[in-house]
Amino acid sequence: MSLLEVEDTGSGTPQGVVLAIIGPSLDLGPATKDTEVPKTARMYNLSSLINLARWTIGQKADFKTSSDDRSDSS
Repeated sequence: MSLLEVEDTGSGTPQGVVLAIIGPSLDLGPATKDTEVPKTARMYNLSSLINLARWTIGQKADFKTSSDDRSDSS
């Protein structure tokens, strides 16, 4: 993964573009020397990836809190 462009606008969330080279899932098994593994280049908005990470962390915190509440009431 590479950052193609990054700009700090002072808003707290960096702005930019991420280039990621995506290969096949490891579930498909390891590649051999004789087979060429297809890869795809994808571009992502950096602020979108950061927001997704923040949301995911928030979901884990909410899940932990709600499961703690359930065990306390038992």
